[in-house]
Amino acid sequence: MGKIVKDSYKTGEAGVILFNQYCNQHKPFIIFREVTKHDFGIDGELELTRKNEDGKTEATAEILKVQIKSVNSSNSYMKNETDEKFDFYADPDDLDYWLKHKKYNLPVLLLVIDLRTESIYVKKITDVEIHSAKKKGQKIPIQFNKSENKLVMGTNDFAERFSTSFKSRINFDVEETLITNSLLVKKFPKVLYSYKAKLKNKKEIFKKITNNDAPHFAIKSDTVYTFREITNSECPLFFSEVLTDDKPQTIHFSKIIGDTDLTNIFLELFYEHLKYDLSNKLLNYSKDYKRFYFRLKSTEELLEVTARTRKRDDETKKKVVTYHKYGKTEFFRHYAVELKIRMYEESIWIIVNPKYLFTKDRKETLSPKQITKYTNYLTAREFNNEYANLLHFWKTYLFKGNKEWEIFANEKANIVIDDYNEINVPFGIPMDVKSAKKKAEAVIDSSQQSFDFDED
Repeated sequence: MGKIVKDSYKTGEAGVILFNQYCNQHKPFIIFREVTKHDFGIDGELELTRKNEDGKTEATAEILKVQIKSVNSSNSYMKNETDEKFDFYADPDDLDYWLKHKKYNLPVLLLVIDLRTESIYVKKITDVEIHSAKKKGQKIPIQFNKSENKLVMGTNDFAERFSTSFKSRINFDVEETLITNSLLVKKFPKVLYSYKAKLKNKKEIFKKITNNDAPHFAIKSDTVYTFREITNSECPLFFSEVLTDDKPQTIHFSKIIGDTDLTNIFLELFYEHLKYDLSNKLLNYSKDYKRFYFRLKSTEELLEVTARTRKRDDETKKKVVTYHKYGKTEFFRHYAVELKIRMYEESIWIIVNPKYLFTKDRKETLSPKQITKYTNYLTAREFNNEYANLLHFWKTYLFKGNKEWEIFANEKANIVIDDYNEINVPFGIPMDVKSAKKKAEAVIDSSQQSFDFDED
């Protein structure tokens, strides 16, 4: 009678073949070395690889030991099986042996391969499981979750899940898209007009006239600055009560660059135009917290605005002011945004930082301690993906669905702000286990001379 090949041998071989396929298809490649003799509870070892900056695959020398159990029937290693989980009963001697590997910094992975569904489940053996098994002195169930412990071909997340070495912040195995929170001002006035004034500051001026009687202007000492010439027909009260003459001096942008006083005046005037546009878009300004926030009528408890989704570009409704009550505390949560104008040589940029604001009655803010508590609660749950969504919301809202943000588009003081930049790069930033499935989108912040939004 010839040699009989047992079904258990064929099942074991089929499991090894399936796992080999997973290792071969993984990017980067996983080196699997099977133990061919002297099997004392370890069936093989894995060596992780990485893609280097030259695009080549190199071995990392990080080794993980593996024990493989293959299953081809319901009467198998998978006990107490449900649709969500199953138990593997480990022998105490095997657990002791795995512990010895851990002493030499060689992690042990237990693989259960279900050939019925071609599913691979893996779990790193922990000290907790080992010690609890030794106390009981008998086989102990190690529970597998069919979702959390499953290896899926094509996900390429093995190193993120099981590597114990230091993870480089640069990963050349994936490509990412970097987006900025910086908006380039592609068009802006290149001339300041200056007029001699009778009054010294805005407080004195607005005792004489109203906002509606004045153009957008900045004032320093006895000089008024504007982006456009002022006509008597447009602003008669401003002419009669504020200015001493109607003949302005012109200051070209080349003279403004490098002059700190003129630069600050220019940026302040730029802000006046920006603030006017934001006010028309339902945004008030909080001087204390230096941010714009959605305002709400005294009779309302909710504000929704039209927005567009980032990935599908679908139109949707966004709740930007909501009412909340926690115990005895009642407050309104407002979507807010911090906008900073920064000048770099001859370029102007607007830095967009999504924020929140919490108010008692739609205007008066909560105490700093309460605001910190609620803000930390929200931001601690926001990863790169959520932050990118907030950036996209503010861009689409401020741009009103257009590719550019235009302010006073039909006037001489025309300001045009360009879209965010996106850059595709041949590397990525690996995430931790909790956020491995989220796409990392880096937010770049450029900096140089800046102007924060403060009011007189």
